[in-house]
Amino acid sequence: MSKSNQLWDLAIEWISKKIRSPFSNYVTKSLLILGASIVAVPLLGHLVLNAVLKQFLGIDFGIEAPDSTTYIASFCVLLLGVVNNTAHNYLTHSHQLRAKEAEASIYQETWDKLDIVFDDAARLSNLYNKYYAARDDELVLKAEKSAISCLDFLRKKRPFYYSESFYEKCSEICSQALQEARAFRGCIEAKKMEEATIGKKASITKQMDYYRKTYNYEMAQKETVRNLQVMRRQYDSVCAEIRKHLG
Repeated sequence: MSKSNQLWDLAIEWISKKIRSPFSNYVTKSLLILGASIVAVPLLGHLVLNAVLKQFLGIDFGIEAPDSTTYIASFCVLLLGVVNNTAHNYLTHSHQLRAKEAEASIYQETWDKLDIVFDDAARLSNLYNKYYAARDDELVLKAEKSAISCLDFLRKKRPFYYSESFYEKCSEICSQALQEARAFRGCIEAKKMEEATIGKKASITKQMDYYRKTYNYEMAQKETVRNLQVMRRQYDSVCAEIRKHLG
């Protein structure tokens, strides 16, 4: 974009802001009063001073009734007032619509990112009772990245959220997702150690003995499911707040 176009855009934005300002309402009122006065003052002067005084006291001030030029001037000033008021209403409404659309876009993206965070964290709960696979590392890394990305997004959009409490609730969901990712990394290490110690084809007795002494996958999975239920309630609460705020 050229410099002249940038200056032109800035000028238009400045004019639009001035028209939307409360001062514009004073301009409208002043124009309407002035336009009405252009006709009303000489007309009242003609009726009161000229007609009444001349009739009863014989005094003639020579005030004539407003001519067509006066009416045209009054109409033009009144029209300017109406145009200014119409422009003020239109620009204010357009500005509010753009602001609402921008706000809705931020909350929509927040919703989408939180949904990904919860989905990535919840997926890990299904992998506790399975043998180690390279996919475990891929999924836990994905869960960590989505939570960190969401936290970064929340921090940047923090000034635009309607309350600090909303921001903290969203951040808490991401923090819990990171905790679940770290917990699953502990499970990955236990899987690797189990495979190195007793092998994948060990008997049920050896497996149970290993789980009892080293790492209980079932208990870890149950704790993860409980934590995810808490996260789900927080996620639903945030979504309900977004719907309520945006109407």
